[in-house]
Amino acid sequence: MKKGLFPAIFLIIFMIVFSIMAVIYAPRAISKTESPTLENILAGTWAPTFEANLNESFPIFEVAKNFWGNFEYKVFGQGRKGVVVGSDGWLF
Repeated sequence: MKKGLFPAIFLIIFMIVFSIMAVIYAPRAISKTESPTLENILAGTWAPTFEANLNESFPIFEVAKNFWGNFEYKVFGQGRKGVVVGSDGWLF
């Protein structure tokens, strides 16, 4: 197998697994969130509430978030929002 192919396959498997998990746990988040109305959607208040409930319902949210942050740093050399990547691996 080519050296550059392994990360791509791993990322695809990672995204498929977590997409399936999101589909499984989305009904819990929907049941905790009030029904969307046109006003809530247009005002942009429903989506953040749903996202917060989905994150709360997702049992390995922190693990997934940390994994993605590490992946993004290793592959792209970028940090999360608010992080500045310095020289020699220093994060500010």
